[in-house]
Amino acid sequence: MTSISATSLNDIVVAMPCYNSQTTIGETLENVLGQTHKEFRVVVYDDGSTDTSPDIVRSFERRDSRVVLHRNEINQGRPQARNALLALVPDAILAWQDADDLWHPTKLAKQVSFYENKYQQCSDEKIAVVSSLERCRPKGEIDVDHRYLSKVLSQGYYGELHPPHVYDLNFICSDKYMSFPFYLQSTFARATHFIEAGGFDPELPWYEDLDMGIKLLGIGIKIFGLKSEVALAYYFSGAPRLAPDIVTACLKRIYSNNKDFMSASGIDVQYDFSLRNLTLLFLGMIRKREFSTALEILAQNSTFALTRSELKELFISNVEVLQKALRASESIDPYHRIVSSQALP
Repeated sequence: MTSISATSLNDIVVAMPCYNSQTTIGETLENVLGQTHKEFRVVVYDDGSTDTSPDIVRSFERRDSRVVLHRNEINQGRPQARNALLALVPDAILAWQDADDLWHPTKLAKQVSFYENKYQQCSDEKIAVVSSLERCRPKGEIDVDHRYLSKVLSQGYYGELHPPHVYDLNFICSDKYMSFPFYLQSTFARATHFIEAGGFDPELPWYEDLDMGIKLLGIGIKIFGLKSEVALAYYFSGAPRLAPDIVTACLKRIYSNNKDFMSASGIDVQYDFSLRNLTLLFLGMIRKREFSTALEILAQNSTFALTRSELKELFISNVEVLQKALRASESIDPYHRIVSSQALP
């Protein structure tokens, strides 16, 4: 097999969707171009930005021939931007990067080496790599929010995360998955795999990472975890901005997209959906300090949780998280009023 470490610039592409990212994309491009592995192109797809993002990317085009800008005049959404990138570089090995995140300087070098080793070991090249990542405090987060989140979120929420040795559906459909979700910006894989999996669902404004991870497994892609001594990607994770009904709608679509594969693999699709939906909705509301909504979510899902013995502990722990969040909010912001005191059934 041919080594990929000596490939031409056309073979490895940093694929970057962009929309109104003028405050971050300059730093992100500087960071990418500073990688110790130099043989790659950066293809930025600007999805109808109305700010100066395209001008910033053009300034990088002028100084570094590896940077290429493609622009769509009308914003169509992140999934469509990712699909446009796939169409532009269908034969490349892709390293996805968001326009507001950063990498360790050795990220590409370590992934290229690891990918090459797995490529040589496997009988075919249907492989993908996911590397260690650090979930960072959101840029621009005000101090009161940081102090609140540090009291409420699990210890180490902002810190290094390390993937399992091998991803499989049982890992994704377990509580362990939240310890290292399938983050696209820490992946390294051929564009053809994403295309063969059907590309990105244009109806998913959120959580396309989960959908794509399951779809890749569904077409037989082996997903290997590169657990390095340092995090190779930095993801600036803030409070979710989506309304609860949109979160639920996205999850429903993801499970609908993948229900045949999941069912054939022995996964209880409805149970897994209900568990993930409850957890994500509740924790999302806690992070945003929308306590009344968090309480309503628990109340609406109490029948599901309390009729399954394996979920009782989770349900009780969520109530404890809510109580902890209320205390933390009141101690940090004594003027914050709690809207609801309704009891759980």
